[in-house]
Amino acid sequence: MHPQFAALENEVLSATSGMEEAAFSIHPEGKWCTAEILEHLTLAFSGTVRGCMRCIDAGHPLATKPSLKQRAIIFWVLDCGIYPEGIAAPKTVVPKGTVHGKASLDGLIQVIRDMDAGMQACEEKYGSKSELMDHPVLGPLAVHHWRKFHLIHTQHHMKQVRALRAPGNH
Repeated sequence: MHPQFAALENEVLSATSGMEEAAFSIHPEGKWCTAEILEHLTLAFSGTVRGCMRCIDAGHPLATKPSLKQRAIIFWVLDCGIYPEGIAAPKTVVPKGTVHGKASLDGLIQVIRDMDAGMQACEEKYGSKSELMDHPVLGPLAVHHWRKFHLIHTQHHMKQVRALRAPGNH
């Protein structure tokens, strides 16, 4: 497994370690519970897996040309590591609440491994620095940027999971 995806998997396992089944459903009003956060990440990672497969099937990367604004956002998020707060998730990755409890964790771990395999296949075919496909907000990203984005995005959400587990949120 690529080191960034190993770190991503470890981040998830660390944040959810020892959680009881009921703890996956706890959330403040209007916020996602742990199971929904994990479902959100599963949906996002699954979209990346599908994108990798589309690139492989097409025989070439599918990225568009980045705009100046997209380059600035990519620099801000991926080079500076600043994940913006309060941006609504694209509708395709909003959790539907169909996966509950520890099953949400099991599904996420599997899709992390699928994503790692898809990224590895694309990297072997196109290299790590050629823009592969478009992210719905950031725009075109290369394999190395996809890995970094998913790690930063996961770290952002695992802070939320840890906050849900803090005393007073039970």
